[in-house]
Amino acid sequence: MKQVIYAMQFKGTAGPKAGASGVIKASTTAPSCTLSSVVDPGGVSGTLLPVPGGKASFESEVTLTGETSFTETGTIRFGDSNHLLRFSTVGQGFLGIGNVARRERRRSICRREWTCHLELHAERHRRGDR
Repeated sequence: MKQVIYAMQFKGTAGPKAGASGVIKASTTAPSCTLSSVVDPGGVSGTLLPVPGGKASFESEVTLTGETSFTETGTIRFGDSNHLLRFSTVGQGFLGIGNVARRERRRSICRREWTCHLELHAERHRRGDR
């Protein structure tokens, strides 16, 4: 399987899901970009710069399962094609206070499933769909 490496900054909205108590729905997008990382005597710094190309979309649902615990499922779609990454928490994630300006942070371990156009094309070819 091909290794996929990417870094993107997703921006969008998140809020309560209509008609579902304790569920938060997020919808965000990120433009194509390049990542630059620099290590110097002051530490490490990084920059994301936009480049020509498509967008990725991130959608997830977080279900609160306790005062500080949650589960999450979602997808990241790369462009308008069938390149898709599905993810979900393994067990539960936990909410806590982070170090930066005491912001709330999520921590979880996710399982990921990669689906790409090449797999779909191979399946169509086996069936005779072209």
